Amino acid sequence: MSLLQMSFAGAVMILAITIIRTLAISLLPKKTFLALWGIAVARLLLPFSLPSVFSVYSLIGNHTSGTAATKVPQIGKVLPIDTIGQMTAMPGDIGSTTSTVSIWGAVWAAGTLICAMVFAIAYWNCRQEFQTSLPIKNDFIKSWLNARQLKRPISIRQSGRFSTPLTYGIFRPVILMPICTDWENTKALQYVLAHEYVHIRRFDSITKLVLIAALCVHWFNPFVWVMYVLANRDIELSCDEAVVRLFGETTKAAYARVLISMEETRSGLNPLCNNFSKNAIEERVTAIMKIKKSSIFSLVLALALVVCVTTAFATSAAAKNNNSISVPSIIYRDDAANKTSESAFGAEDGYQSLLALKSADYLNQTVADFDKALLDWGNQHPEEHEDIIQNDIAAYSFPAYLTAEEKNFLALTVRASNIENAILVKSDYGIPAIDPDLSFELAIESQETDPPTWASLMYGISYHLDPQAVTVGERDTALANAIIDIQSFWHDTDLETLAEMSSDEVLFKLNTIANSNSTNAIQLSIVENYYIFQASSMFE
Repeated sequence: MSLLQMSFAGAVMILAITIIRTLAISLLPKKTFLALWGIAVARLLLPFSLPSVFSVYSLIGNHTSGTAATKVPQIGKVLPIDTIGQMTAMPGDIGSTTSTVSIWGAVWAAGTLICAMVFAIAYWNCRQEFQTSLPIKNDFIKSWLNARQLKRPISIRQSGRFSTPLTYGIFRPVILMPICTDWENTKALQYVLAHEYVHIRRFDSITKLVLIAALCVHWFNPFVWVMYVLANRDIELSCDEAVVRLFGETTKAAYARVLISMEETRSGLNPLCNNFSKNAIEERVTAIMKIKKSSIFSLVLALALVVCVTTAFATSAAAKNNNSISVPSIIYRDDAANKTSESAFGAEDGYQSLLALKSADYLNQTVADFDKALLDWGNQHPEEHEDIIQNDIAAYSFPAYLTAEEKNFLALTVRASNIENAILVKSDYGIPAIDPDLSFELAIESQETDPPTWASLMYGISYHLDPQAVTVGERDTALANAIIDIQSFWHDTDLETLAEMSSDEVLFKLNTIANSNSTNAIQLSIVENYYIFQASSMFE
């Protein structure tokens, strides 16, 4: 998945979680939302996803298919004519060209760096102030620490530079108390220290670090900023809930009063620190007062909600049933169309490496993804690229050991993607990008008349699509439908009638076929510069 795809999928999930949070914040255990935010962060940072038929993207895909047909028809007696500049060799250093950092990539990198530096500088400044804190030694603190032994040593310090309690550090965590703390009010201290202790046990500092990482990577996505704010609030709400459950529901009012008594203003940006009460005091107090004893129903509901949201929004669209899309043999009417050659340039191992791109779900890949895979193959196998694509496919000359399905894959799928890659690479060298096109030749002749009656046609089909949105199957279906319709017109029309048609009449027929096979996603047209129709009647 690309960064934008990850960011979009993450934004959709964040929106869903935000809506659920608004409606059910008081009905579900607060850990529910921490789990959901964790899955959202994974969706933002992991460049892959598991497909699911229950994904919202599968449901959307089932209702927005760009093509009505599901079967790619046979490509018949069609001989390709590779126009100048399309099937020519790729520029020598494709890799360096395609890896050139775009201006948008530079903007993203700069934004990520700035965002990371802001958090790093803020934490460094806080860290400097942490160093001025002093250890606290009194009987209550010693007793409290002795009762809570962890493998990571905990220390409690105080500082005059912070107005509310907070926790920092991962391996040697520190609870930092404001210097104005009333050390005689042990009941309030129990609540405050218990809250910070929950942060330490849950490694919330690491959680905040991961949230910051997601924010830095997706700084351009406003939904990620929403997630950062709400996830930090939910960390605090979850700790509040844990404290209330520890001391009992009868302590809700007392704990809420302690929360209100704490200063509500920030002492600056404290990333990676867990603050006791500086965020959304009103929301936290309301949530504390609404805490109820967990029931089996609420736990089951929370688990079901996490599973459903994850399945629906964290997964990708399931691959369509491969049986619903097929690319049959290119043989149309006679074996002459199934050209084979004992003198094919490409070696068998080269063909096998190229045919590895014909995966079980290649028809469901986007055109952009398949084009990239083909481009990578060409960079890794430059000699095979020249022998197979520039020579064998260009001449429509295939080794006899290939199956009809494999030949069709090479003649249609690989050929179209190679042309698209050639246009893309040339555009990187300043050559204006044009719509790709495939060119073919058809000929028919009868010796039963004197002189013989014949007709020949050279034509090109140009197509316009969004390679990021259209799948290989959709592209190949549209192209093959148009090609087979042109073949049917050519072979089913009586030769004498065909020979008597004018060039304009044939061109009009071809344009009608192209228009009829266009979809919302793919627009087809006949390239008039490549179009040549000749018939015996023209030379009588």
